[in-house]
Amino acid sequence: MKKFNSLLTIICLVLFTSKSYSQMVLGTDGDIQFSFQFMGENVDNLHCMSNGNGQYFITLNPSAINDTVKIIYNGYSQMDTVINTTGASPFDVGASWTNAGMLFTSSQGYSGLYDFFHNVNKIISGGDTLVVENLIANYPASYPGCFYSTVNGDLFIDNNSDCIYNTGDNGITASVQYMVNYTNGQVSNSIYADINGHFSDTLFKSDGFIDATFTVPSIYNFAYTIPLCAQAMYNVTTLPATGLNFARECTADVDVRASLAGVWPGARPLIPFNLFPNVSNVGCQPTSGVLELVLDPNVTYDAVNSSHPADNVSGNSLFWNYSNLTNVGLSNTGYWNEFWGGVQLTPNASVNIGDVLTFTVNATVPGNDAIPANNSYTITIPVVNSYDPNIKHVEPAGVGTEGFIPATTTKLTYTVQFQNTGTADAIVVNIIDTLEANVLPRTFKIVDASHQMSPTWLSNNVVKFNFDQIHLPDSTTNEPASHGFVTFEVEMLQGLTPGTEIKNTAYIYFDANPAIVTNTVKNTIEFPGQASITENNANGLGVLVYPNPMTESTTFSIQDELAKDVTLKLYDMTGKLINTIESQGASKIIINKNQLEKGIYIYQIQDNSTQFNTTGRLVVQ
Repeated sequence: MKKFNSLLTIICLVLFTSKSYSQMVLGTDGDIQFSFQFMGENVDNLHCMSNGNGQYFITLNPSAINDTVKIIYNGYSQMDTVINTTGASPFDVGASWTNAGMLFTSSQGYSGLYDFFHNVNKIISGGDTLVVENLIANYPASYPGCFYSTVNGDLFIDNNSDCIYNTGDNGITASVQYMVNYTNGQVSNSIYADINGHFSDTLFKSDGFIDATFTVPSIYNFAYTIPLCAQAMYNVTTLPATGLNFARECTADVDVRASLAGVWPGARPLIPFNLFPNVSNVGCQPTSGVLELVLDPNVTYDAVNSSHPADNVSGNSLFWNYSNLTNVGLSNTGYWNEFWGGVQLTPNASVNIGDVLTFTVNATVPGNDAIPANNSYTITIPVVNSYDPNIKHVEPAGVGTEGFIPATTTKLTYTVQFQNTGTADAIVVNIIDTLEANVLPRTFKIVDASHQMSPTWLSNNVVKFNFDQIHLPDSTTNEPASHGFVTFEVEMLQGLTPGTEIKNTAYIYFDANPAIVTNTVKNTIEFPGQASITENNANGLGVLVYPNPMTESTTFSIQDELAKDVTLKLYDMTGKLINTIESQGASKIIINKNQLEKGIYIYQIQDNSTQFNTTGRLVVQ
């Protein structure tokens, strides 16, 4: 129930004045009156329907200023309170529009009653309580002038080419389309044949009926052809119309088609999703074979939670055996039968936004397949993920995931970005940042901020950025203005040991909400001789390291064809050189665990002749 609006009152009064319909009182209790006004109807002869519109009213009569009315509705789950603030008497409390429709399905047509329902259960004012949940307004509906007549026929595969549905023929469970022309328009729809290919329906006819056309949709043309003795369509000018028979013949004996369905629009890292490989045969001759699904290497197959797991697995391929597929089938349940597999897959943590997962489904190609090209089908699924607009950056960012920076770096510059993605403006935004021991808090300096801000030191290395009375709009109301940031810099300690990590994380508080924790940025002091790597790593030259973590041995496979004579150096986290190995022209270097202790090591691979340089982490278990 919507609260009453004075403008709506004026509109309703005008409508009442222009219509001859009277207001009907449904229920009263003391000063409360619940009434209904019929507003008119729309008769649709073309579709044999009639719709009526009306409005319910709640009135308090008499009424005085500050009278309170409570409206309980939607199955007692909601309540509105309306107060007479003007002292009007009678006081119009509320109004609600409603409508009712009627479809005339009798073979002779008839006039019925509109039943106008409302969602109000109870109205309370002072000592008066009116229960209205069972009050329904009825009003006679006009008769559209429609009569109904029968149409029927059969859709079947004519195996003996006589265009008669007889023994040896097969029914097709499919649709027949029709278009009916009237003097005031057209109506189109479909009739679905049952498992025996028989279809039947009733079409309305009125004084404006001209003719009706019946056809089999063109989508079935790839599976069937029309025999010379059969009709492609029927046009009838009188109703009823019976015996509309559609005989069809098979286009091909075998036409196997592979496809793949699933949950779209994208996959998420570490979130399971389902794929459904399938194969069908739109030919009439039964066929059997094998269905294969080739998985993207970045997903893991879960047979236990799959709806129809594979019969066999080999590497990244899953296999199912299928048999006796035909567009006729033994059960006559469709114009072709399909075999479906069902698998649950989980993308690994390495995929990210912008990546794609590729899957290919292949079906065995029979020797007599009409169109072998449609036995294979490939899809790509984009990787999607949620995006946290509250992030942190550091400059210099350094090289690689470790953020390697020269030991001579003097300062780090941090930027904290934040955005209000709530449903109301943020009055206060606070950011708390803890500086690690390898930087000098006394050198802290604010570089820039998006809004007026004042810093507060909570301890000798913990700073709080106070955005008081920022009134940051939410992203739905004003997306461009919903963003903010603060940038500060701090000097580093000098003489840090190679491999030393410097991390930083910020905690963002919007009003009284729990903290939103940003990502952690990291820099690592690079190892001796690693400066050139910082310059050349952007060339995209790299190395594959597997397995990593190492248990017994690890292989370093050089990806640059020009890099032949490379040197592998292995450092521990203190920067001490542990081992040096020459490749001697080989593209792979294999190292064994031997005396290596468990822990994290830094590897450096370079070839001075080609300026090939790369570095990374090796974990030893």
